[in-house]
Amino acid sequence: MKKLITIILVAFSVLSCKKDKSSAYDVVEVFPSSEDLLAKFKKALDSGSSHWEAMLNPKAGKTYNLYLQLTKDGKALSLVDLTEESAKKIKAATYRLEGKSTNASLIFSAGTHLDDILHKEGFRNVGADTSYAFEMMKGDTLILRGNRYGDELKLINMEAEVADKYEAGQLSNTFGNLSEFFDSQRFFYFIAEGNIPVQFIIDPDTRSIRVLYVENKQLKFSTTDYAYGLEKIRLKTPLRIGSQVISDLNFDTEKKSFYLQKNQTTRYDLLGATLPVIPLHIMLGEEVTPILSMPSPIFIEELPGWSNSFLDVWMGATSKLFTERGFYLLVMAFELNTKANTVDLKLYFQRGSSIFLGTFPFSFEKTDAGVYTLKRLPFEAGNTPHANAEFIEASVAGLIGLFPNKQYTIDYYDAGDNVIGQFKSVEQADLYFTGEFGSYFE
Repeated sequence: MKKLITIILVAFSVLSCKKDKSSAYDVVEVFPSSEDLLAKFKKALDSGSSHWEAMLNPKAGKTYNLYLQLTKDGKALSLVDLTEESAKKIKAATYRLEGKSTNASLIFSAGTHLDDILHKEGFRNVGADTSYAFEMMKGDTLILRGNRYGDELKLINMEAEVADKYEAGQLSNTFGNLSEFFDSQRFFYFIAEGNIPVQFIIDPDTRSIRVLYVENKQLKFSTTDYAYGLEKIRLKTPLRIGSQVISDLNFDTEKKSFYLQKNQTTRYDLLGATLPVIPLHIMLGEEVTPILSMPSPIFIEELPGWSNSFLDVWMGATSKLFTERGFYLLVMAFELNTKANTVDLKLYFQRGSSIFLGTFPFSFEKTDAGVYTLKRLPFEAGNTPHANAEFIEASVAGLIGLFPNKQYTIDYYDAGDNVIGQFKSVEQADLYFTGEFGSYFE
């Protein structure tokens, strides 16, 4: 069965000019204090501070966590959170420091894990910068800017015990922790301040996190990219839920679960759920396709969640359509236009190898609680699907007659290995049916 699709994320690319293949590139002028920053960096190296935690934010998008060991004699050891393997297999290369009157740079040779970071830019792959100019310092964080693509590299000096964890391959553990935790349930959520339920979606393929919540009866969302850290997921930018800001996703080693850290005293535990916590009537047409399809239990597939009352009406319409018109009823689909408050009730029917579409137009009103009231609209002249619907209407009148001036709710239904939608009549408790998200024929 089709799967519920809740999110599509788009990656942005930036064009760059072609340069020669040497490791040193022409640089743009930055702050005159770059030499001072270089001096501070050299002083840190001279004092024995050779271990650095690095956050790389390529201009083409995404974010990566690196471990760098830079020795006084020019050796560069690296790890990166691209894969479990790259998070525990150290690569050895070299680096050099270059000072200029207006631009001091940290330049890596070929052979570091920086070489493994690639991004699509049009039809070609673009790598990460390997030459970085010292740009500024914020607190204990050195910020450098790539001389070729403009990638941002943040360096934070780390203590020896943290470096030991990186060198022992513990960064790779986060991959397994994340996979095991998020594979344990179908959906995840947390309850934010103000008792706000927040849907939490993580996509390891795109290295992104998305949260959804309802504010003033409207669907809101916040999105960020992430990198893998030691017992945490590092967010590129904070997640925002209304006025609340969340900066970290941490792993609880005792509970074997993840939680979001709001501040030093407040955390939000991620909880598993069988169904989403955001009501379907709010998600339709926004994060969820506004099309729900009911396949014939005779010719296509028998879905769970159909009441006997609805099944009897369906079977009656199927029988009359065949005996009176010679067609097989294959699918009924509701296609909602949530902006115009209209819905096309579509019937797909077959004769021989030909499949026809008949469309019955409706408008709808929806309450804040998600109760839909449907009203028939007239057929349009010259509209072929409308003409097809008018041609078979007498044969399927019992089925179509369930909806004009009637009230229904639309909610999620747990179908075991999938989540589908369910219509329930407000006036008739024993009238309900389910449909899959998406269309069978379009």
